[in-house]
Amino acid sequence: MITTFPFSDNVAYARRIRGFSVAQLAAAVGVSPSAISHYEAGDRTPGADTLIRLADVLSVSTDYLLGRSADIEAGGAEAAATLGKLGQLSSEEQETVRALLDTLVERRTT
Repeated sequence: MITTFPFSDNVAYARRIRGFSVAQLAAAVGVSPSAISHYEAGDRTPGADTLIRLADVLSVSTDYLLGRSADIEAGGAEAAATLGKLGQLSSEEQETVRALLDTLVERRTT
């Protein structure tokens, strides 16, 4: 069983591991330092947009922050940014990318 922690603990831990002060993280995310303090104390939770910005700035996945993944190095922000680029492609191009990804994954498992 994987042990996960509450949002408040995960935000505080990721902030410390990434070397941010409360004020630095707040500035990078675009919220007040008191908002970060409230998140870390468990008194408040961010909206979806702020949650995504927190994950991006801290280079963690939203799943990590929400306690759905114990892996702080999941690379979720990078993967999400890459996958987000799919929306810039035509439907045909998106299908080509999906087929290529399926092929690459299949090769690794056989």
